[in-house]
Amino acid sequence: MAIKYTTNNYPCRTYKALLTQTGSLGGTDISAFDYRFIIGESYAIATYNAGDDFSNIANVTSGTINTSGCVFIATGYTPTNWSNGSLLGSEGGLIVDVLENTLGFKVDWAWAPFGGNGYYVAINSDLGPTDNTFPIEKTMVSSSVNYPYQSPYFMSTITGVGSYGGPGTNDAVFVDAMDMDTYLLTDNLLYYTPVTITIHD
Repeated sequence: MAIKYTTNNYPCRTYKALLTQTGSLGGTDISAFDYRFIIGESYAIATYNAGDDFSNIANVTSGTINTSGCVFIATGYTPTNWSNGSLLGSEGGLIVDVLENTLGFKVDWAWAPFGGNGYYVAINSDLGPTDNTFPIEKTMVSSSVNYPYQSPYFMSTITGVGSYGGPGTNDAVFVDAMDMDTYLLTDNLLYYTPVTITIHD
């Protein structure tokens, strides 16, 4: 049987994003957060101590910055001053940083929408899970691992195209996060994890 070779000269559409889902973190200095806030993550000041200053990296959504009870979305990595022991906690939800999107539609991500743990699903934001949005014969999905400090040393991501659960096929992209010590899909392992979706036309 002859092998058919193709070249990379065919047009394609590409989506690149970084996925982060660490679970809720808390602490009284930046070391508790891997020495940097996650841009787009929501943080709450549980107990404010005078002298600390988070105003340079905060988009306040509730309360007043530099007071107990304030909730803000991080817009930068490092606050002006955090040396007085203010206690902060993060929400720990799924954060998606889109770096490139030439697919022709926006992508919505969901964290474990069918129950369970450690998997993330992308669908067409405009049309929902629509049949053959990601044709299996033309779609490549890839990912690699950035290890957060609280992650198990051995972890892996598994990617692919599948069904969102309705009558459609090839209507969603899946990214699974597996703890390689237990071989179980596990939450809180993603840390600026790069994901690329390429659809060849």
